[in-house]
Parts: sequence; C-alpha cells; structure tokens
Amino acid sequence: TLLHALNKMCMCNSKTGILLLALVFAVRPIQAQTNTNLYEVWAQVGTLIYQGDLTANPIGNFKLLQPAWSIGVSRQMHPNYALRATITKGSLAANEVLEKEPQWRQYRGLSFNNQLTTLAISVIYTPSGADRYFNASRWKPYFTGGIAMSHQRLTRQWNAINYNYISPRDPGVV
Repeated sequence: TLLHALNKMCMCNSKTGILLLALVFAVRPIQAQTNTNLYEVWAQVGTLIYQGDLTANPIGNFKLLQPAWSIGVSRQMHPNYALRATITKGSLAANEVLEKEPQWRQYRGLSFNNQLTTLAISVIYTPSGADRYFNASRWKPYFTGGIAMSHQRLTRQWNAINYNYISPRDPGVV
C-alpha cells in the first residue's frame, strides 16, 4: 500500500506517515489579503541623508547618519481613493572637519545638526481600485499628492573655523 511504501521511504512510524500523507493531500490554495480593510497602519525606521554644500559627496553625507522613524495611517474613502496621514521624526547633520577633500573644507569647519518633525497629509489614487490585493499582479501603479508641514530645530556650530587659513571676508565664510 501507499502508506507502507511511505513508511519505508521516510523510516517513520505509521502515525507520522498518516499525518504526512494527510498534509500532502489536504493542502488547498490560500491567498493573502483577499479583502481590503478600510484602515492601514504602518511604521518605518530608516535615516535621513544630508545633500548640500557642506559635503563633498554628491549623493550625500553618510558620515553622520542618525536614525529616523515614521508612522502613518490611511483610510479608504472610495474604491480608488484613500486619505493618508504620516508623521516623521529624524535629524540631519554635516561637519566639514570630517571631509578629506577639498582641504579648504577642513579649514572652514562649518557644521550643523537639524532635528526635523514632519506632518504630511495626502490623497492616494489607485486606478485598479480597492480590490488591488485580490487576483492582482505584484505591480500596481498609484498616484499621490498632498501637503506637509515641518518643524526644524537647527543648531549651527561655527567655532571650528580656522582663521589662520581663511579670512572672515572670504565668500565661503559666514
């Protein structure tokens, strides 16, 4: 019999063989997220990267990365539209003394730290509608637009300027 052959192949007792056989033949397809909830809640953790004139790297300053977090909620208002609110908190920093090239950045020595808090409200348009999870492909376009406001607490440090090399009247010195 099939059970006897299965027992010989896997060297297990008959109870384990019956359970294994039942699992093999009792599997049915399962789809995740077959219904759409009216609300979605999420959290994110990452970092904010400073891209500006106090760093020589064109893709940003990776030397002073600090953690950032974001939480949000969205509500489905219509099969194609949702309203989203997000709050983000993090900080940006740069320090020219840490830059190796060009040399004048070390002499100028400008640095800052900026604590950011952002609140954003946006509308999301999904052309495929609210049933985007059911019988859907992995890629679905959506469009979003909204408004945000930000609170910043900026701390400037100008005490590292080396006036032996840079005059206070040079264009790069504030």
